[in-house]
Amino acid sequence: PMRRHTSVGTEHDDENGDVVTRLVPIDNGMCLPDYRHLEDTTFCWMSWSQSREPLDRVSLAIIDEMDSWADAAMLREELGEQAISEEALMSLHIGTAILRKGAAGGLSLHDIGSLIVRDDIDEPSRVEALITECWDIVGQDASARVFMGMFCDKFE
Repeated sequence: PMRRHTSVGTEHDDENGDVVTRLVPIDNGMCLPDYRHLEDTTFCWMSWSQSREPLDRVSLAIIDEMDSWADAAMLREELGEQAISEEALMSLHIGTAILRKGAAGGLSLHDIGSLIVRDDIDEPSRVEALITECWDIVGQDASARVFMGMFCDKFE
């Protein structure tokens, strides 16, 4: 029997009859949840003291180079079109935009996470409220790029 943590262990016999163990990472929607359902978002690292420290130049450079559109295309190509939902990819775009804008604005990772995580379980986070506001402005039929343009304009 395999122990289960954040990955699933699988065992099978190869062509020689040897047992082969392989870890298959799973996410269960925790990494890229549907952007419309962020109410349960938590980041365990927000309690770490280093999350409150300023980002260094190397980290800022890496963050500045992030391209959620290229990442989404790679995920679709590697996993297949049906393997990842458009709603999950929207979470990727939103999260990348928040990280890039927050880091460029001098926020720590803790500060950035605090924009996403609810302070009060019954009240939307700042990001949840902004998502609703932007969809109300652009309309539910708008493309992801139109929505993200509005989101980035509104996110300060």
